[in-house]
Amino acid sequence: GAQGEHYNLEKIFDLINQKNFQNSISKPILTWSAQKTYRILGRYDPAHHTITISKTLDDEKVPPFVVMYVVFHEMLHIKHPTEYKNGRHSIHTPAFRREEEEFE
Repeated sequence: GAQGEHYNLEKIFDLINQKNFQNSISKPILTWSAQKTYRILGRYDPAHHTITISKTLDDEKVPPFVVMYVVFHEMLHIKHPTEYKNGRHSIHTPAFRREEEEFE
């Protein structure tokens, strides 16, 4: 679920959605990963409209801005879906990267 030991993904999503997206991002299912992961800190699954954040980040030693940035990044995947052109796919488009740089 969205409530971790230290962070609540629903609250983080709502704050970022209001501040950065003017509440334009439809709320996905928000959940922590079942196990701690170190290579993949977040993932958006468009088929199930789910954002999963690594349980590794639900730790008092992790500053809030780190969790917020990973949620923000995954929200950008909702706003800027994967583009397919000439048999190739682009996950992090130029528009995605430009907007990603706007995170404070």
